[in-house]
Amino acid sequence: MNELFTARLGFAYDPTPIPSDYLTPETPGANKLNYTVGASLRLASNISLDASLQYIQALEREDGYAPADFYATYNTNAVIPGVGLNITF
Repeated sequence: MNELFTARLGFAYDPTPIPSDYLTPETPGANKLNYTVGASLRLASNISLDASLQYIQALEREDGYAPADFYATYNTNAVIPGVGLNITF
């Protein structure tokens, strides 16, 4: 936005690699929507403070694994914050 402050936005679609035949509670793969936001604040010519936030929304999946009878509705969400101090020299 200017020399002191930079903002970032992002989005990603992540299709699941896990087929229905291998879906279990240990590997509850689902298609995911990833939303990200971040910002950098330049504190000096060689120092910046960065912050980020990622929200992952796994789309609901009703499926299961026949041999073990693990049929269920799987739903997962995650919030991942981040902070970093960058020094270049």
